[in-house]
Order: sequence, then C-alpha cells, then structure tokens
Amino acid sequence: MQFPLMPRRAARKATHGTTARSTCSKSWHKRWGHPDGQPLSDIIVGSCVEGRVTNITKGKVFVDFGAACDGALPLCPQECQIKLGDLVKGLQVISVDPHRGQVELAFSPIALDVRLVSGVQLAAVNAGSSWTGAETKIALRQSLPRGRFVTKLVSGMQIFEDSKTTSELGLENGSVLQAIIDTCDYLVEEAGVAEVNGHYKCTGGRTNGAPSYINEAGTLLFRYIFSNGVPYWYFSRQSEDVTKKAGDFYRVKTEMLQPPESPADWGIYNNKTGANECPLGDGIFPIVTRMSEADNVCEANDEDDAEDDSDSL
Repeated sequence: MQFPLMPRRAARKATHGTTARSTCSKSWHKRWGHPDGQPLSDIIVGSCVEGRVTNITKGKVFVDFGAACDGALPLCPQECQIKLGDLVKGLQVISVDPHRGQVELAFSPIALDVRLVSGVQLAAVNAGSSWTGAETKIALRQSLPRGRFVTKLVSGMQIFEDSKTTSELGLENGSVLQAIIDTCDYLVEEAGVAEVNGHYKCTGGRTNGAPSYINEAGTLLFRYIFSNGVPYWYFSRQSEDVTKKAGDFYRVKTEMLQPPESPADWGIYNNKTGANECPLGDGIFPIVTRMSEADNVCEANDEDDAEDDSDSL
C-alpha cells in the first residue's frame, strides 16, 4: 500500500528550510509533529511509503511521509549521500508506536532478476537499496557451484561496479542483471582474515617462475624469492608494496611452484626469530584448494574464458 504525501500548510513548509538541520531535542515532537497528518494508529506496519527528508542526524534521517510525525530512517555509510529535502522512495514501515509518536522506516528490498548471458535465470535476489555490486556478487555465491563466481554484473548498458549501490544504479523491483561467471583457479577458505578468502584467478603473469593470482578483494597470492635465494608463497594486499611486509597476511617457505593447500603449512612468524613477518595475518590459517587442473591457466585470456563458459554451471 502506498501512502501519498499529504498536503501541508504553507507556514509549516517554510519552517523546514530554517530548522531542519538542528538536532533532535525534547521539543522535537512539537517542531516536527504534523497535526494534519495521517494518525499513527492508521499506519500499517509493512506498508510502502515515500517522503521528503526533513532532518538529518548522525546515522539517521527523518522523513515526512504524510503521517502525524516524521519517520526515522537509519542510514548505513553507502546511503550518506541523502540530503535535506530529497524525495526518498522505496521505504517500508517497520514499526509504529502511537503512544510515543515514533515511526521506524527502512528501505524496501529490491527484487532483482539475475540471468546468465543466454537468458537463463541464475537467481532471484532480494537486495537492499544500499547493496553494492560486491555485496550482490557475494549473495549470488549460494546459487553457484563451489569454485564458480560472478566476475561482472551488467544492467542494460551499465556495469554494476563493486563500489556502486543498487540505488545509484537506479535498480528497482523487477530489474534484470546479467551475470558473467567463471571458475577460479584456487579457492581459499577458512582464513581468519576475511579478505584473504575468496576465488583466485591468475593475473596473467608469473612471479619468480610461478603464476600469481588475485581474488575479488584484491588480495594477491604469489611466489617471492628473497635475495638469499629462499622462496616463499605469500598472501598480500595488492595495494601495498609486495617487497615490504606491511601488506602481508600469511606466508609459507617452500620450493613448490604451486601454493601449499594445507592450513598447517601457512604461518605468520619467522621460525628462527619468532618475529611476526605478516602483520595483517592471524593464527587462523587458510585452506587452499586448486580448482583448475591446467598448468598453463595463466596463458589463457581470463575474460574470454569467463564469457565463453558463463552459461555452464
């Protein structure tokens, strides 16, 4: 049920522009109550509403949606672009307390239809308006076989970037997303640091005689040989200098040209001195599973492979 915006007296409208930036106080109900609005006893929990932002506080905005008092809408960091006076659509009434004069609002879920390149449906997802592309990809993992993952989401002619939100992309109920999927070369699980886990694909190059890999979070898996000739495999943050230990999560000393799979092999300390050589890591080590059997996976064009087999789950 959609409640329309109810008309307000001109005098009340004029006050919004001068007092809306003030914070909540004991006189809030006097300043922000709307005697001509719909009684709270008539507001139905679960109903869909829309309205104008009348006040902004830390982590919360208040929305005039036509009721006797404004509704409180909690915000997450991705929604901080909402400004005073904005028309906010797609809201849902979560709770109503007529005695205290309080209404809690939330963004309604957005039903997305996610399909493969062929048009076959991959999943129906109820996304939040603040979901990012990265969060949407994570939600789709449960619809894919182990080792398969979404590399790209597309809406019409727009790419659903990892940092962009569903609302910024203009997605609404029934919107169709096209998913490009691929098989990872290594699947990493159970690491204590979340950004180490994920699907690793070859970067297309080799480091110290072995392929290097990267996951969705930008964590690198690569071989490194020190000046004294001692070889290691490392999990490190891509944004850091890989020759420095500041961005290292875990490491293992080995002559192998493939990363060891057992968590018992990985560590963070120098075995001789006991010094912590991986400041971003912890004591919960990763399980590494090789998903691709080809030795020359890095010689293939990853993007072409993803598009070619995107319809085969």
